[in-house]
Order: sequence, then C-alpha cells, then structure tokens
Amino acid sequence: MPQDTSQKLPMVDIGIACNKNQVPEFWKSLLALEWAGGAFMTAGGALTDVNRNRIATWFLLERKKIEWLLFIDDDIEIPPDALSRLLSHGKKGIIAAVYYRRKPPCDPLIYRRMDDGWYTALLPDTDYKPGDLVPIDACGMGCTLVHRSAFEAIIESHFLYRRHNKSYGFMHYDQVYQEEASSDLRSGLHISEDGIARVISKVKPMLIEHMGPGENLPFFVLEYGRTEDYAFCEMAKAAGVEIWADTSIECNHWGSAPINRAQYDQVRTWMDQQLIENAAGIAVERIDIPTNGKEKEAEEVPA
Repeated sequence: MPQDTSQKLPMVDIGIACNKNQVPEFWKSLLALEWAGGAFMTAGGALTDVNRNRIATWFLLERKKIEWLLFIDDDIEIPPDALSRLLSHGKKGIIAAVYYRRKPPCDPLIYRRMDDGWYTALLPDTDYKPGDLVPIDACGMGCTLVHRSAFEAIIESHFLYRRHNKSYGFMHYDQVYQEEASSDLRSGLHISEDGIARVISKVKPMLIEHMGPGENLPFFVLEYGRTEDYAFCEMAKAAGVEIWADTSIECNHWGSAPINRAQYDQVRTWMDQQLIENAAGIAVERIDIPTNGKEKEAEEVPA
C-alpha cells in the first residue's frame, strides 16, 4: 500500500485524453495514485490534439485557482507515487515521467532536438543514468505534469489567429510583423516562402475572450506526420519554458502487453546482435564469369 502523502501535496487537476479503450491497469493505477485532490477532465471522440486542447483550455479558463495539470493517457500504468515525485522538483514548467514506445525500437518518449530540427530519443545508460533529472526538448504527454505558467507563457509570446477553416493557430511573435495593406495582398495573415508570417492591415491578435463556444486554444497540433506533443513542446521552449524528465519514474505503456524498460533492453540486445551477425556475414569469394573469353576478377560479395 503506497504511503499517503496527500496532505503534503498541492491540488492538481488531472486531464485524460481518451482513446477507444482503456486498459484495466490504467484505472487501477489511477485509483492508487497519491493525490491531494482536484478535478478530472476527460476528453474523447476526436483526434488527440483536439482532446488535449479541450483539457488545456478547460484548465486555463475554468480552474484558475489550480496551478498544476497532470496529463495521463489511458494506455499508461503509472506508479502510485508518480505525482508526488514529479511535484518534488518544485516549480518546473513541464516535467515528464518516462514511458517507452510500443513498437520497436521501444525507445523512451523523451527527446533531444538536433541541429537539423529532427528529434532523437534519449536512451538509458547512454544519454542519461536512470534516476537522473534531465533537461529535454520534447516528450510524450502520457504522464506529464504542466504548470499553469507554461500555458500562460505560450499565450503571452505567441500570436493567436484564426485560420480560413475557422480553426486557431499560434505563431511566435518573432515570426510576425505588420505591414500596410497593398493592392496585391488581401487583409489577413500571409505566410511567405521564407516562412515569415505577415499580418496585413486590419488583422489583430485575437484574445481568448474572442473564442466561441466549444473552441479551444491550439496548444497541441497533430500535423506534418508528427504527434501533437511536438508542437506544444516547441512553443513552450520558444516561450522560455524548461522541459524536464524524471527518469526515476517509469510507466508501463499498454497495448496487448505492457511495454517498459525490459522490452527496450530486449530489443536493443537483438538489434546489437543483428549488427554483429550482419558484419560477420560479409566475406570475399572468387567468382569466375567468362567475359569475351576473359575471366572476371575476384570481387567482394555477401557470403
């Protein structure tokens, strides 16, 4: 039975972006969670980014006295002390627990951004010592604690605009500037080939108060073949928010079976063995092929 630390913990709201089915282990771990109380918000029936944006907007507008929002996915089995350990690090903007991808190579869903803009997973015993608190550039939201200030920093540093399809978008103010309307440009938001957004004439930044019923702030964006969490982490980093991972907290990621560090180690061992076998499989053989009465010289071929 986990130790009851609820009296020492602040109030935390919990947001659950629902998928089609919830595994029993998710509910068991949720009921066992050390938690001082707060509110639950579940959202389902839409794409993951829509569900997360509903939760985040609800938290900002309806739960103004609560500092923390804990995202938990319904295919994650969390340790009972996960929340208390995430909170123990103080006022971090975003801090994630570790869980592993369900498909090979089963790497942890915590990332560092490379110079070319691509992301690479941080690997245990290679990029960090398990148990360390490590700075990261992006993470999955399966078990991630977000402080209210992280959402507010994004709002303050980003231009909120409505697209032509009536959805909202965020763009950092560094990428936006105003210029006078001209005969060849309609009023509105224009993004040129150099990637700079140009706000023409009468368009002004929108406010949260301008949103209509059922509309949500676009913190999470599922596009360009990426999961929705990358956009959120990129906007947070652009707003000066630090993102961390507590690698002492590991969660089971459920599909038909739980995926965790053990499966990651098995896959890595298999991959390393395949590399050894493939390297050992290259040999030099002599093959004689008549060519215009001459023999072709020996060449390297796979054994």
